[in-house]
Amino acid sequence: MELCLHAVDSDYCGYCTDRYNQANVPAEPENSEKYWAAELALKKFVRVFMLNNKGQEEAPFELLIAVITMGFVLMIAIVAMNALNAEKCKNETEAKLEEFKTMIETVVNQKTPKTVDFTSHCYNPKDERIKIQKYFDPGICTDYCASGGHLCSLLEYSNSEAGVYFKKCLNINPDTVFVEQAEATPTTCPDLEESEQKLLVNFWDVIPRGIFEMNNPTGSGEVFPTICAYCKKRTGTCG
Repeated sequence: MELCLHAVDSDYCGYCTDRYNQANVPAEPENSEKYWAAELALKKFVRVFMLNNKGQEEAPFELLIAVITMGFVLMIAIVAMNALNAEKCKNETEAKLEEFKTMIETVVNQKTPKTVDFTSHCYNPKDERIKIQKYFDPGICTDYCASGGHLCSLLEYSNSEAGVYFKKCLNINPDTVFVEQAEATPTTCPDLEESEQKLLVNFWDVIPRGIFEMNNPTGSGEVFPTICAYCKKRTGTCG
């Protein structure tokens, strides 16, 4: 630049100035492309690192949500399964009661011997109460029996623990006699001697669960039906 100060020719001075400016422009590094690539790689690493840290922070929360959701799903499934089993047991109990009712009516009215399995694995027998109940009530008799009348017999099932109750009209003579074990004789129940493994049950009392064999030995001169209802011992709650 000092040469320019002594130069007479102005063109030459301009030339010197341009040369000076070019000489003082900072040169780009020889490996500028590598520097740019390194900088981009560093930025990418930082971004991925931050995302990973955010994902790790959210992972426990997402796991907690998943566990809670699974818990609700399992609870709903258990409730639904229990409701399904309860309905299944209720339907099975009613079907067994209907079969038992039909057997009693057939034996009493048609004098046809019958055997029926009146066992069940749904409910605790201690919670069940099964019996034949007489009603001297026109309202009740009309509600449950098509024939109505002032006197009727109902086969009743109750289980307060399960909340299950059934009443079914039993079309038999209300004065039907169900012979008790203590009162039985070979005359009233001819097969009594063969009943070591069976127990006579009075259906007007509480009826146990079990496998029943019933017959009607009522003689032609007798007024009321006489029924021998045997429950096989060691079946259900018999003996």
